[in-house]
Amino acid sequence: MKDALHIKQTLQNISMDLKMADEYIIHSIFLLNPQTEEMKVYASTNPGPEYHFDMPIESFLNELKKEKTAEEMLAESAAENALEQEDAPRAKTGLWYWYAAVELDQSKASAELIEKGRNSAAARDPESMTQWREEDSRIIRNLRIGKFKRTAVDGLGIVAESGHTILTYLNKFGYVVTAVDEKTSIKVKLQIEKLKTGKNTVNVEGRINTGFFPLTNCKAVLKSRTTVNEYFFDIRLNRDEEKFTTKYGKNIYLFELEIPFDHLLPYKEDVYDLFLEGNMAFSMEPVRMRVGRPTMRAKYMFNELSGESEQEILLINPYYTLYKSNLSFEVFPFKEENYKYLKKMRRFPRLRQLMNRGKDVWLVGERPYKAQDTGYHFFKYMRQQHPEKNVYYVISKDSPEYENVASLGNVLEFGSKEHIKNAVIATKIFSSHHGNYLFPLRTKSFDKLVKATRIFLQHGVMGVKNMTNLYGVTSSSFKADLFIVSSEYEKEYISSDFGYKKEDIAVTGLARYDALFKQDTAVKKQVLIIPTWRDWIQNIESFLESEYYFRYNSLINNAELQRHAQDQGYELVFCLHPNMQAFSSYFENSPVNVIYQGDVDVQQLIKESALLVTDYSSVAFDFSFLHKPVIYYQFDRTKFIGPKGSHLDLLNDLPGKITEEESELVEELKKNVDNGFVMEELYKEKANRFIAYRDELSSQRIYEAALVYEKKKEFLSSLKESEFAMDVYKKFRRSKIYFPVMKKVYTIMRTVLPVNKNKAFFESGIGKNFSDSPKEIFDVLQAEKRDLEYIWSYNRKVNQSYDNTRIIERLSPAYYYHLATSRYWINNQNFPTYIKKRRGTSYLQTWHGTPLKRMLHDIEEIQGRDETYLERVSSAVKSWDYLISPSRYATESFKSAFRYTGPVIEEGYPRNDIFYRENSESQAQELKERLKIDPDKKVILYAMTFRDNQTAGNKFTIDLPIDFEKFHERLGDEYVLLIRLHVVISNKLKIPAEYKESIINVSSYPDIQELMLISDALVTDYSSVFFDFLNTDKPILFYTYDLEEYRDKLRGFYIDFEKDAPGPLCLTEDALYDSMADLDAVKAVYQGKYSEAKQKFTYLDDGQASKRVIEKFFK
Repeated sequence: MKDALHIKQTLQNISMDLKMADEYIIHSIFLLNPQTEEMKVYASTNPGPEYHFDMPIESFLNELKKEKTAEEMLAESAAENALEQEDAPRAKTGLWYWYAAVELDQSKASAELIEKGRNSAAARDPESMTQWREEDSRIIRNLRIGKFKRTAVDGLGIVAESGHTILTYLNKFGYVVTAVDEKTSIKVKLQIEKLKTGKNTVNVEGRINTGFFPLTNCKAVLKSRTTVNEYFFDIRLNRDEEKFTTKYGKNIYLFELEIPFDHLLPYKEDVYDLFLEGNMAFSMEPVRMRVGRPTMRAKYMFNELSGESEQEILLINPYYTLYKSNLSFEVFPFKEENYKYLKKMRRFPRLRQLMNRGKDVWLVGERPYKAQDTGYHFFKYMRQQHPEKNVYYVISKDSPEYENVASLGNVLEFGSKEHIKNAVIATKIFSSHHGNYLFPLRTKSFDKLVKATRIFLQHGVMGVKNMTNLYGVTSSSFKADLFIVSSEYEKEYISSDFGYKKEDIAVTGLARYDALFKQDTAVKKQVLIIPTWRDWIQNIESFLESEYYFRYNSLINNAELQRHAQDQGYELVFCLHPNMQAFSSYFENSPVNVIYQGDVDVQQLIKESALLVTDYSSVAFDFSFLHKPVIYYQFDRTKFIGPKGSHLDLLNDLPGKITEEESELVEELKKNVDNGFVMEELYKEKANRFIAYRDELSSQRIYEAALVYEKKKEFLSSLKESEFAMDVYKKFRRSKIYFPVMKKVYTIMRTVLPVNKNKAFFESGIGKNFSDSPKEIFDVLQAEKRDLEYIWSYNRKVNQSYDNTRIIERLSPAYYYHLATSRYWINNQNFPTYIKKRRGTSYLQTWHGTPLKRMLHDIEEIQGRDETYLERVSSAVKSWDYLISPSRYATESFKSAFRYTGPVIEEGYPRNDIFYRENSESQAQELKERLKIDPDKKVILYAMTFRDNQTAGNKFTIDLPIDFEKFHERLGDEYVLLIRLHVVISNKLKIPAEYKESIINVSSYPDIQELMLISDALVTDYSSVFFDFLNTDKPILFYTYDLEEYRDKLRGFYIDFEKDAPGPLCLTEDALYDSMADLDAVKAVYQGKYSEAKQKFTYLDDGQASKRVIEKFFK
């Protein structure tokens, strides 16, 4: 049908040639703006299978542009200067989609084609504008222009004219779009397929997919992280013409480049990042793309190399960054004689280690330029208390902190021959950061050479940010045998989250606490501001453009804070993170005392300051251990913490007030100063949880732990610590053979492995939740100290430590193993239907709600599921040994829907025990604070179910029937609306920032029962959540905007819903808001029906359901 498309742009003109098959007539092309619904039509002067469009670009722009008002230009300017763009993207009113108005030429088309066209027209969706339709016997349609059999584009690019821009391009789906005054970009896909290192050169080969935007004038760029230096290299770029032809004009290139390092770089330690830079139509400036994403071969098949500089030797270590696997080069300067000695010492390392084992050499250090943290304090202890030991400190000779350790003796100059030798023969390595900072080279090859036991001294209490990728057992860049921590609480999450065995974790306290708890420093009237770093800031440009710089520069220049400090007589000290020192010149004229961590003893600063302001730095814990007030300034918490979350419950665990805005921080600071710098008792209790010993003996405990520790490596542990093995596993996990293999493995395990009679396996919400009835049962078992091993299938982080509990990923190999060997299964949905329960395992099905809408065998026609759904679920039901029911009504409905004939535990719903706890009010208050809900506002929870007929592929979607602006205007001053989408709904909910005070998306909050605790009313549709909410005695509103369709076509109900619902059925949004506005009236009107519903559905809920269930199931 679509034969050929050719779009051409010159300096003055844009043209388009279309060619359809001979059976079609093009009457016109038109451009449609989907936001404004405006249309520009260009009729054909000679309708036929071919069409030619040609127009001067200036005229074309004048046709499509919309003149901006002064208000729009002001708003646009404000948006460009904003620190962060809002989550919800604005509507793009300048996008125009190209269409062709096409008719089937019945004089040329075959009878079969005509019949096909008429059938398509008869089945047409009335809402569709692109399907075939029949008008006056003519068969016509509007055809999106794009994805032609042959596609060619020439010279397309952005044009600026009289304050406007215009760009015509093929979007990511291959269709033609014209953007007027809209920013356009693409996500470039780049992959390294081969990385080859020679003596002093690096060759990189790969492919780059730029979609429908051609890439021209391409160069490779090597960019320094610490300077503005950049080095450009030619690149060989070849487009895959076959893909270009068969993929409707998609541009996929093969590239090759070579970097010769001889006499290229200055003689200094640095890191260089590799980019490709070229021109693409959507940008007037060259576009830079990071080079990375290696294949398995490119990730492992290379070595370090060397290059000459104007002075000595540079050793270059290619590596891939931790977060995105981008290619970078770490550069180490070496004296030539030391480099030769290094090469010599790398020969026969095992023999050298064996010959020097009797020396028992210990290396201690931090980073090469540091000597004031845990490494320094432990080394000082060793030199003073155990001078007979061969303990050495590693530090650069030109470090300003060199003198801190020089007087203690046994100091090794970083990169010297003595350093190289002792690094090879060392038996123990004590490091405050990554142990390889104590090596003359931070390369994988040298890392493998070192066989010393590695003791991680830490440089602060771990936990605020998820750091498993940096310090976990499976980290590709970190190794630790013995992990030093400060408390039993820290030990628990280092074990559960980071993967270390408890015998490999020592609770000693950090070495620097020896000095921290010395009573030798008077406290000054001094406020210490000491932020941590941001990983995403890697050069001067990104620093100056960052919110980090803007926020802290604004804070230290805050006029109100300066006045208060002057009036109250305290000093403000701003201490720069080591990574910020490269940008220190931007703070030179600040009105506060700016200092650098390298120039001062941070420990001394902590001891002498009266109050601390930080964001996420672990120095906050040190400060809190002295029971002095801490204020957190977390303006970018979501970005900093990242999608993996924290190891802690930040609101409940951190020993200080958390603020997000500068004004809030300043007010909290002033309050603490005015109160005499006294730490609140609540924060003292939180601080004490993170410290086991408040004494000066931490270094001694570390020494004693290191002496008795024996490194043991099991085969499975070694595999987990192998980056290559883990990459092989990940590839296998993503492959098509993974599930067939695991099904067979599970069958074998359930046949040959014994059942562990004390193991219980829990799952909730197909691994997405850590809540509901399984969680309530689990909590009671924990409280009763049952002699059980607990396995939880859960794909997220759990911010609490539990006894004998292991969290595993759903469908991982561990998932199948523990299912095969567990005595008890507890689930609120079904396990995969191919998982067959073995003899000796008991299965408790808790289900996940009292049924309102009809289910399974009670539905006349099941929608939104495949034809095997009913058979699969029916098979799963046969494996249930017990089914929990909250009422006689629910029991009858379950038996009918599931055709279940087994034992029923009709004792109330365990998940509703929460409503009867003594601490439910305080729990609700804590959650309100966590969600930052205005205490003066009422809370309404809107929890809607899914619609069987709203799907995208095999996933459920939803069209949210709430107008945010309308709710905000009518009720936003008095109410906060919490929106909770059903767990199976896949499309994401985005709430514009202007409504964040009145509407909150809580879909990702793990426990809906806790959300009910804080709610003053519930809005739902046909969700079973209303049965649970009856336990609160608070109003329920039913937003049933599609009642007839849902009742008559989709599901239907087990009760006379319209007659017996314990709240009003609101058929329109306005009716819903009217009911919300007068909840007291709703409660009064429906008091009778509410009481009847409680007597019928929740009469067994009393806070003890979990205990009764446990008594019957765990016999």
